[in-house]
Order: sequence, then C-alpha cells, then structure tokens
Amino acid sequence: MKTANNFTFNSIKNNWKALFATSNLVSEIGNKLAEKLGYEYPEKLEIDIRKYFNYLRNKQ
Repeated sequence: MKTANNFTFNSIKNNWKALFATSNLVSEIGNKLAEKLGYEYPEKLEIDIRKYFNYLRNKQ
C-alpha cells in the first residue's frame, strides 16, 4: 500500500511528495535487500541523489 499513496500527481507539490515518498520506499527495500544479499548499500549515492532532488525542488 505504500506505493498506492505516492502517485496522486494533481500538483507539483504532490509530485515532489510522491518522489520523496518513493525514494524512501526504495531506500527501505534497497537496504534490506542489500543486507540480505550481502552487498553494501550505496548510501553516498542515495544522499547525493536526495541532495540533487532538493536542489531541483528549491530551484523552482
């Protein structure tokens, strides 16, 4: 049900909320999967991507 609530797309504000909610979900699943498979989750890459998302959102 987490994904169903993310995609309303009736405004730019809701688009950003959906993007960040989806990013949180990908992070949650990615961390669990990486741990289970014995891989290192790319934390720095995630942080950099989130910084870029924030940069784009604040640029509007």
